[in-house]
Amino acid sequence: MVGELIVVSLATLTAAAGVLGAFELIRYRRTHRRAHLYWSIGLWMATVSVAQEAVFAAGLWSSVLMASYLVLVAILVPILSLGSLEARGGWSGLRAYRIYLAGAAASLFVAAALAPVSSSILQDGIVTGNPPDGILVGSILLTVPSSILVAYLALLGALKGGRRRLLFIAAGVVVISFAGVLYIVSIPVTLYYAEFIGFVLLFLGFGTPLGVSSPRSSPTPSSGSG
Repeated sequence: MVGELIVVSLATLTAAAGVLGAFELIRYRRTHRRAHLYWSIGLWMATVSVAQEAVFAAGLWSSVLMASYLVLVAILVPILSLGSLEARGGWSGLRAYRIYLAGAAASLFVAAALAPVSSSILQDGIVTGNPPDGILVGSILLTVPSSILVAYLALLGALKGGRRRLLFIAAGVVVISFAGVLYIVSIPVTLYYAEFIGFVLLFLGFGTPLGVSSPRSSPTPSSGSG
């Protein structure tokens, strides 16, 4: 019964993430602002990763599927963070940040390709064990700086620019990033709670594409900025 409840809950989270991703894609098509594109990509990644958690909870497993899950949950956080940084606009370190993320992501891809993931990472269908060291290090390099940076810059934007909706988005990004950390320290139940809270915060920040204004964005910067 508990297993079925987890599967249903994860299926609901999958639908919620997919709806948010669709909202942001609609916004991007209307505004052509890169912030909405990054947020849409990150949310679709979250949709796939939560769907994979539902598959694991249903008792299905493969090393390749788990490796792809571990890569997705690590990369979606910096992708969401790029959207928040684009929405804030005018950060001089954006180009260096992109280069850093590219290097960290490359190391994660290499680690995921070289290190097979053991089925011991799952307990009763729940992701709770430690991934291989290379994947763990790559995940930390991607998620921790991203969540800290987004929280800091969003706080500045809210205090100085009145962009309060960015606080909800930043909080959602941070909570979702910590959701990935929670399974590493073997608190599997809170993994799903954190994902749910993170998506609620993102929904409050994003709103809907109709009738609710999105966080104020600056025009898409030229390739020479950042």
